[in-house]
Amino acid sequence: MKSLPRTLAVTAALISTSMISSALLGSEGIASASPAVSRAMTSTSLLQLEEIRGAGLSVDSAQLDVTGNALLGDAGRFDEGCLGEKSMRNITSSKPYPAPGEARAYFDGTWTSTVDKDVWLREAIAEGKDRRHTDRYVKILRSEIASVRSCEQDPAQGDYYGRGRTVTSGSATAVLFLDYTSDGRSDGGGVAIIRDGNRFGLVDLLAGRGKPGATLRRVAVASAAALR
Repeated sequence: MKSLPRTLAVTAALISTSMISSALLGSEGIASASPAVSRAMTSTSLLQLEEIRGAGLSVDSAQLDVTGNALLGDAGRFDEGCLGEKSMRNITSSKPYPAPGEARAYFDGTWTSTVDKDVWLREAIAEGKDRRHTDRYVKILRSEIASVRSCEQDPAQGDYYGRGRTVTSGSATAVLFLDYTSDGRSDGGGVAIIRDGNRFGLVDLLAGRGKPGATLRRVAVASAAALR
């Protein structure tokens, strides 16, 4: 039986396509209106090269996945994310691909840089069957972020996520959780839960540059805008 390719590795230059600018972000609970969706969710619903570079990140390569199996956090790569072995498949209570998923679609993208080895950006998005399912998935994502406190408070680690900051525009919503070190500093990295209607996801950024929160905000806004 034929199956979709597990992973498609490409250079960022090859997947640089223009994104559709659209309204963004709801309340801290990530409740969202259900706008009329104009197109099916595809890999173009992921962040594109120009959005990420526009946020100040010197990324130049990407790895895309259509199975929802990509880990949400860095799984110890930089020992900061603390989201462990969870994937969008786990969040929607689905077994790993190629088993049928509970969500209508899954897409993951991981961006890295050959110029700045500390830059790492992962985006995982999905589309719930209806509002009730999507509400539940978003609630699980929030609980996952809250549950990493014990990991982040490990003396050997010392990192923690700050309180959620909500950004809204139109029907879309993003809640940003900045990553702080034990001395209260932030390099601008962190995670964001995004949603527009029944489409939702998580953005995980390491080594954001510039004013703390500015980079995460830009990529989260672009990611949420691309969901429709």
